Amino acid sequence: MEVLKKLKLLLWKNFILKRRKTLITLLEMLMPLLFCAIVLYLRLNSMPRKKSSTNYPAVDVSLLPVYFYNYPLKSKFQLAYIPSKSETLKAVTEVVEQTFAVDFEVLGFPSVPLFEDYIIKDPKSFYILVGIIFHHDFNSSNEP
Repeated sequence: MEVLKKLKLLLWKNFILKRRKTLITLLEMLMPLLFCAIVLYLRLNSMPRKKSSTNYPAVDVSLLPVYFYNYPLKSKFQLAYIPSKSETLKAVTEVVEQTFAVDFEVLGFPSVPLFEDYIIKDPKSFYILVGIIFHHDFNSSNEP
């Protein structure tokens, strides 16, 4: 019961303070309404912009970009693959190397951390064009 009396007293005090400052009370009630009206007005009167779709030309992925053929150090490009233990994966990367007219140096790494160390620490890693990580469950290097 004591809590209700305190609440009633607090509400009465708030009412008296609001009644003394009529202009501020009126502004406190009208400002949110004014801002809502401004936002609604701007939203209703703004015109949506229609953008036409952009069509890009097809990219031929069977060839390397032109600048690779004109690059002065094109014989330094490297193709890295992980893991290096599988003969099948080595054969796949060699076929990829032969597909393009640019000479690649094919590098095999036994694990991802060793490849990351090579990328971070070795200055020759600047020439790595692509790195391929194969996830497989082969137990032997002879398995397909």
